[in-house]
Amino acid sequence: MSLLNDALRDLEKREHEPGGAEKAIPAGLAQPASGVSWFWPVAAVALIVLLAMAGGTWFWLAPGTDTATQVADASAPGLQPAPQPVIRPAPHSDPKPEPQPVVQTDPEPATDSAPEPEPEPEPEPEPEPEPEPEPEPEPEPEPEPSVASRGDGEPERAAEQTSVRELTPSERDRRLASQLEDLLNSGQPAQARERLSAHLVLDSDAPRSREVMALYYLRRGNPGRALEWLPDAAVRLYPSLRLLRARVARSEQGRGEALAWLEQDPPAPERHPDYHTMLAALYQQTGQPAEAASIWAGLLETNDSQARWWAGLGIALESQGRSESARSAFAQAARLPGLPEQLRLYVEQRLSGKQG
Repeated sequence: MSLLNDALRDLEKREHEPGGAEKAIPAGLAQPASGVSWFWPVAAVALIVLLAMAGGTWFWLAPGTDTATQVADASAPGLQPAPQPVIRPAPHSDPKPEPQPVVQTDPEPATDSAPEPEPEPEPEPEPEPEPEPEPEPEPEPEPEPSVASRGDGEPERAAEQTSVRELTPSERDRRLASQLEDLLNSGQPAQARERLSAHLVLDSDAPRSREVMALYYLRRGNPGRALEWLPDAAVRLYPSLRLLRARVARSEQGRGEALAWLEQDPPAPERHPDYHTMLAALYQQTGQPAEAASIWAGLLETNDSQARWWAGLGIALESQGRSESARSAFAQAARLPGLPEQLRLYVEQRLSGKQG
């Protein structure tokens, strides 16, 4: 609006001056004098008003652009003189400074109007790698069983069977001996013989099972059938079978033959006391009381609470003429329980001084 007021005052000033009306019309627009002298002043005023209105509109629509430049651009070229710089007095109120583009060389922190971006978290220091343990030597792979050993189409079942512990020969023999005793006690000796025969095909020893069958026939007075289960190869390996073989020999061949079997590698007395009891009795019966006394003494060293062994020692000592030592052995046998009735009568006679 100040531009419009300045234009109007300038126009009035020129009109009051001599020749002011002519000066008010820009150069090039004046026409030769005619009868209508009032047209041009009115046209100039209207033009100025239009220009002022256009400039004001442009001023409000584009506040950041220079007003003098806008007015010059809005007017057609050649209709106005070249624009002159206009020095305007400073307004009472400070005009709003035009925003100037600021080229920032260094990044500045954002103002309060915009949220400050969160700083990126610093990467945590990577932990130092722990020293890798030394690799343990890998166990050598166990050889896999062949396809033939596994069976057709059953590898998993074969693997499970290999994981189960296989019974030892001694465990298999003990189990079979228990089965044979059940069969014999139930009166099925034929089934027991068949089962033992089938087992001996795989395990020729089976000392417990052989002992069960041989003892069964010996108790029934059939040493010949018992001998079928006592071959010489097995008898020489196992003292329990050798004892049964000696009993068969005593009943069929005599005491000397039985003693010959027992003298072959006798076991320790504490492990097989029955073996040494029969050996001492055979020594006494074959006229070898010194050897018999030695066997009885060895048995009493393992267990001195057996009355029969004291009685046997007393008989062996008496046969050697050692009456006092024999009497002491008889007295010890009489004080202990478990002495058979017939042997007890014999011991009492020796203690009373009576001869039987």
